[in-house]
Amino acid sequence: MPQLFRRLSAIAVFVVLNVLVYPAFGNPVEPTPPAPTLTAARTLQHSPPPGVSDNYVITPNGYFDPACVKRVGDGAAILGNNSIRHADGSIETMTGCPSPHFKKDGTRVEGNLSPQNQQSTKSNVPRYEGWVEFAYNVYNVGASLLYTNWTVPQTPPQLDDQTIFLFAGLEPSDQSFILQPVLGFNGFSSYPDQWTIESWNCCPNGNAIYSTPVIVYPGETIYGQAYSTDVNSYLSQSGNNYYNGNCSKIGPVGYFCPFWGIIIGTASASTTLYTDLAWSGEPMVFVAGGVMETYNIRNCAQYPPSGGVAFNYPLVYSAAGYYLQVANDPYFGFGSWLPQYGNGVVACNYFVAQSPPYAGEPFLEPAIVLYWTP
Repeated sequence: MPQLFRRLSAIAVFVVLNVLVYPAFGNPVEPTPPAPTLTAARTLQHSPPPGVSDNYVITPNGYFDPACVKRVGDGAAILGNNSIRHADGSIETMTGCPSPHFKKDGTRVEGNLSPQNQQSTKSNVPRYEGWVEFAYNVYNVGASLLYTNWTVPQTPPQLDDQTIFLFAGLEPSDQSFILQPVLGFNGFSSYPDQWTIESWNCCPNGNAIYSTPVIVYPGETIYGQAYSTDVNSYLSQSGNNYYNGNCSKIGPVGYFCPFWGIIIGTASASTTLYTDLAWSGEPMVFVAGGVMETYNIRNCAQYPPSGGVAFNYPLVYSAAGYYLQVANDPYFGFGSWLPQYGNGVVACNYFVAQSPPYAGEPFLEPAIVLYWTP
């Protein structure tokens, strides 16, 4: 009985939070001209890593051939790893990327493997040099929801072509793809020295796909979410998109969810990408609760002056019907977030910490705080 009560309580909390969260996303807003152009590797003060062409662009997943980075309109869906369904119902064939992409250190990645993927694809600790600091956990039960919020930092005092990405993400055990609600600074050369938000999915058929960028401003609260939903509701445009859509049990404890939505927004605008992962059959067991990834950082004044960012009280929900990652809870809990930091070329006193658990609400995780010295 106590376990049942706790599961029902968890569901009740989720429903209440959904009522609060979803109205925060306003109507999707298309960017104003010029059309977004991703920042090219040629902008780096030093040469790109060996093998990376100057025309390659910087993404939250490393360096890509621009022909293999695709922007889609708000509400588009990646279907079956080889096509894109746009919000107007039209279908676009998505060809495989003929070019490799590269991690920040220049490691070559082929096919539809994400840059986090290593030769040992079952590693529980990513060794991705672009992730300067982050907190993560790995579960044996597939997640069906990741939700968090954070604040757009102030503009860095020194502006010198740096690119900063702040995001959360979900991945399978082999880290072959990732779902990311992303806040980026200077990610687009057409929006210089501005913060933008997009939803990203890397790397179906070797491509990096992102939704319509939205410009945001320092001090705004960002809501990011990756959630399983129902493909039939999406295709019928019924609007009945909900978490835990058609998830199925695989193995003794694992659950696989085939269709996902990625949404990131503020109180006035949002941008969404859907993706069909039925081809993978992999449950989402690797959860990155908060990540900072950087490019072209040469001194600490290129970071925001706040000295840190907090990913507030992440929610990680299981397709099995209960919350994962609840601190100090012997039934639901799987321990604290696992920190990794100090991967930056420039030493800026990186550190990852957790805030105390949220008073009065046991189903909300402690905030993940990523620190640096500006």
